[in-house]
Amino acid sequence: MVHIQDLPRELLLHIFSSVAHSDPSNPLDQNTKSSDENAKTQPQQPPADRLFPRPPWVAGDKDDETDEENPEDDWEGGSTQIQDVIDVYNLCRVCRLFRELAQPLLFEHVDLSGFPGDLRNLVLLTSTVLRRPSLGEHIRSLSVLPDHDHHVFDKSPKPLTADDRKLFTSSIRDIGLATEDERDWMSALKKEEFDYSLMVILLILKAPNLRLLTLAGGYFAMKPLEQLWKRHPAVLSKLEDLWLEGDDLLKGYPLTIYEEMISRPQLRSLNIEEAHLSDDLFPACWTPQSLTTSRISLRLCHIDAPSVTKLLRACRTVTHFIYDNFTI
Repeated sequence: MVHIQDLPRELLLHIFSSVAHSDPSNPLDQNTKSSDENAKTQPQQPPADRLFPRPPWVAGDKDDETDEENPEDDWEGGSTQIQDVIDVYNLCRVCRLFRELAQPLLFEHVDLSGFPGDLRNLVLLTSTVLRRPSLGEHIRSLSVLPDHDHHVFDKSPKPLTADDRKLFTSSIRDIGLATEDERDWMSALKKEEFDYSLMVILLILKAPNLRLLTLAGGYFAMKPLEQLWKRHPAVLSKLEDLWLEGDDLLKGYPLTIYEEMISRPQLRSLNIEEAHLSDDLFPACWTPQSLTTSRISLRLCHIDAPSVTKLLRACRTVTHFIYDNFTI
């Protein structure tokens, strides 16, 4: 008798990839839904040539007009992606062969956005990747954002366990930071207050193939990343899409704090919210033709006219530029 496990590994991987990346707008993936249900989910799926390719597992902004008209549809696209993750997880439980093929698919697109005030999921993911670095090599996109209604700023996360601290301490020592920089990291680890930036950096350190990164603008601190670049300049060297999402609590954060991240050599798409940039604070390193970014989207930002001009001139080629809900 022939079993599915007897199929060529390449064919099995193709099947599993279809399970992991199902498209709700595709009738073949939605054969159990009515045409009305398909019509509801289809607008949530970005077209293949979308200018700013947002990760498909992140639901649309709740401020969109379509969401106001159909609030019950807010998370239909997101629920489909969650079901995909569950399906791949179940494949991993079938047998060792299935786990070997399907497990990397669980780590390709990591979405930790919308967590209800508790960063424990970030801790669990980071500790898992630190223990098994090979899993981090599969991460292509990473999103770590607070929930719109339960901000991490207003609620203290659970403290790290003793095992967590032991693992993270060992991992920091293995990085080989300068003595003073390592002391800074260790001090942050010992604090009762959870360090969001440090945990994200420990994760992306083990994600050499990361292409898309979504962070909380103004909340993510650059200092530990700059310290890391002194020893490991290749970190985020393959980054192509950067999203810095805004929050009312940190409205108007200076965009200059992210000047080095925006200067990454492979960056192609930049999406910024709630940031501030003025001519007198324009980064000196953003000289004409110095940035590789070709797609720029600015939303709810305060950027004066001279800075807009300089930013466009700093890019070698600008194919798309969006600036809406702005003040200058």
